[in-house]
Amino acid sequence: MQIKQCTKIKRAAHKKSTATGHRTTAKSQNACRRRNTGTSAVLPTRYLQLAVSPIKNKTRAKEKKNIKGNNMNICIYGIGGIGGTIGGLLCNFADTQNDVNIHFVARGKHLDEIRKNGLQLQLSDNRILICIPKGIDADITKIPQPDVIFICVKSYDLHEAINEISRITNQDTIIIPLLNGFDIYERIRSKLENGLVLPACIYLGGRKIENGKCALFGPPGMLFFGADPRQINYTPSNLISLLTDAFDNSYLEIKWQQNPYPAIWQKYMFNVAVNLMNAYSGKVLGDILNDDTLRKMTISILNETTEIIKKIGAPVSPDVESIVWGLIEKLPCNTKSSYAVDIENNSMRNEGEIFGTAIIALGKKVDVKTTTIEMVFNEIEQKLILHC
Repeated sequence: MQIKQCTKIKRAAHKKSTATGHRTTAKSQNACRRRNTGTSAVLPTRYLQLAVSPIKNKTRAKEKKNIKGNNMNICIYGIGGIGGTIGGLLCNFADTQNDVNIHFVARGKHLDEIRKNGLQLQLSDNRILICIPKGIDADITKIPQPDVIFICVKSYDLHEAINEISRITNQDTIIIPLLNGFDIYERIRSKLENGLVLPACIYLGGRKIENGKCALFGPPGMLFFGADPRQINYTPSNLISLLTDAFDNSYLEIKWQQNPYPAIWQKYMFNVAVNLMNAYSGKVLGDILNDDTLRKMTISILNETTEIIKKIGAPVSPDVESIVWGLIEKLPCNTKSSYAVDIENNSMRNEGEIFGTAIIALGKKVDVKTTTIEMVFNEIEQKLILHC
């Protein structure tokens, strides 16, 4: 296995595909009967309107002068599977630049290990980068004012993250949230008035292996992001160019879409099917797809989710179901979601509210039956109750 200090590396071209991110969490001691995820079981009507038809605002933001130049500061908030991979690759790029600085916000022993030895990022070809950020701290107020913040925490940690981020944002701060779920923009805006929040989703195989170590697996991923619904005419052209240069499609393809909601809803449909079946069966994706019964259940969940998403008027393509199924079939056979790992660890801090409760609530709202989803999700919940 080749170990390489963070310098510009040659990258081989890869075929485009997707994979899911992974991160485990500790078991909560006081949550046998109610999960503390921070996601409401009843989704706000105003956000459904926003997600289907983003609100327009006459104000037009100007391109920031310090994007791609003049000592741009990028903060990665949360160094788990996704944040560690994004942050590590950006450190690798910044090592060859004079005007890009990468800062990490991390916690506990993971922070201590990175501060001492750098972040070890194992690439899909087994090479290892030793990635040294410009700075790392548990407190975002102790790093230089960020120009761009990637939020890479789980949804149940979003409330705390926004409370901290709100202390240092200004009207020009760009925030890119890489979380599961379709209501992330609404939840951020309920706590944060200033800054530019660019709705986003990501397909990337990233995993935290241990403290100070993350791994990228599978084929190249895709990052979709688009305009803040309050600033629909704003396009961060220089940032798009910088990110494209940093990842050069070998590890992550950057896809700017002025309206990112079709991609966000599509990723949500993908997540519901993969996460629920991983957690329900305890199996990796390859074993699920090779088992006739489990495969049919996965298809049934996708059928139900598709009917709901279309009925609420979400902006998805007519053939979105076949597109999502194609993405699922291209995933690495060993794919197991972080939600499934949380369930295996009997952790009540998990994203079941997003993958189960939320889609069931949407189904009831538009009078669509969620028979398979409810059966699978109830079985997962019962496992947690029995082991709590």
